[in-house]
Amino acid sequence: MGKYILAQTLEEAFDALTKYRDKARVISGGTDLLLLIKGGKVKVDCIVDITNITDLNYIDYDNGLIRLGALVTHSEVEDSSIIKEKAVLLAEASRAVGSPQIRNRGTVVGNVANASRAADTPLALIALDAKAKVVSKKGQRIERVEDLFVGLGKTNLKNEELITELYFRGLKPEQGGSFVKLAKRRALAIAGVNVATVITVDRERSVFSNARIAVGCIVPKPQRAKRAEEALIGYPISDESIRNASQEAAGEVSPRTGIHGSAEYKREMTKVLVARTIKNALEWIKWEG
Repeated sequence: MGKYILAQTLEEAFDALTKYRDKARVISGGTDLLLLIKGGKVKVDCIVDITNITDLNYIDYDNGLIRLGALVTHSEVEDSSIIKEKAVLLAEASRAVGSPQIRNRGTVVGNVANASRAADTPLALIALDAKAKVVSKKGQRIERVEDLFVGLGKTNLKNEELITELYFRGLKPEQGGSFVKLAKRRALAIAGVNVATVITVDRERSVFSNARIAVGCIVPKPQRAKRAEEALIGYPISDESIRNASQEAAGEVSPRTGIHGSAEYKREMTKVLVARTIKNALEWIKWEG
């Protein structure tokens, strides 16, 4: 495995990343990366552990904006009163990750950086229109989470960069969100299909005024279901609109037959899960129609 560096500051972490470049990898929880290294799928000369940089462990809420530091674990998100009240779908996504042991160690930022096609929390973050603060010795850039992913297991992060923070606006009273995962078991299961949705309603006109729908696992990288979103925006809040949107979502994905089912089955489950997340989101804002 090579050299192991337990960084105490971001400067130490950046020094190691600069020195070892493409031969270095960052870990915080390590629940994904260490398995890949042990299985021989990833080879590194240096592991840079940022666990001791405690300044990166925070969940802040100020003036409607929620900020998550790089060391925030899935369990901390799942248990956070801020997240449960203002970003319920992210709490649901964190709750769907692995087992209690994995959630206690694994981080939301790590889930994003690892870019697994089956990851849960990136979908919720995309539906929330979250942004990532990407930092290196040269400075920082802000990137929308959905734009970080460039392919199967790949992001646009450079060798010397790491994500220090994720941030997004909390849900407003007229907004609801939901995350749903289809898997064979309740724990330690890779998703067959997963979907995250945030909808905004215009109560006076009884229409959907905005929507963000993200689909995962059956596509190489998290994918916005934009045709499904367009089938909601401006349309009445009704079963027909939800049905139309879910059908559009099923038509947008191009799954392959595999161990989690046939392509036809995955498209059908996409339709079911998109409809379910929309209905769950409406229940969250107590929509009575």
